[in-house]
Amino acid sequence: MIQNSALILAAGFSKRMGRCKALLKMPYGKTFLEYIVDGFCLAEIPTIVVVVNKDLMKEVDDTYADLKNKCLFVVNENPELGRFSSIKIGLSMIDPFSSVFLHNIDTPFLSLSLLKSMQGAINEADYCLPVFNKKGGHPVLLSSKVVQSINKEKVNDCNLRLYLQQFSSKRVITNESGICLNVNSVESYTSFIENFRA
Repeated sequence: MIQNSALILAAGFSKRMGRCKALLKMPYGKTFLEYIVDGFCLAEIPTIVVVVNKDLMKEVDDTYADLKNKCLFVVNENPELGRFSSIKIGLSMIDPFSSVFLHNIDTPFLSLSLLKSMQGAINEADYCLPVFNKKGGHPVLLSSKVVQSINKEKVNDCNLRLYLQQFSSKRVITNESGICLNVNSVESYTSFIENFRA
């Protein structure tokens, strides 16, 4: 069976939100970061890498040090280079022969059944994309072929969606609307909390 790893992207500046998205709280107290890491732990993903910026790393060191027992943190020293640079940094810390779940910190949703479905489908294509109501979401599961290609990529400012067009894809249909969440503003966070409690 193909070994799976997870890469969580949390190095952004959260400008629209005005505060660190990784440390936003779920309705029952866990931060987004804790919730996503715990979700991958429950799915028995053996390697979890989180790419952060310097400020978030300090916060983890000061307040959330227990997370270091569950995952590996790596700092993107130049997060202004963009998301793809964080992907490259994170993947460099992961076995290039594993498939990798790529997850954004502002998508605070994980479904164990969906992860298993994607794991079962990754041998059918170069990457798997979860789809709800014809809309793609997260996490995306990259095969080792894609991981190795990104590791060799010299450019830091690639658009991942465009980059993946050179590879074959498998759409994994789900009824989990949470895959499409994008909590990147105060308004979207307020809506997320209200809908969660409803």
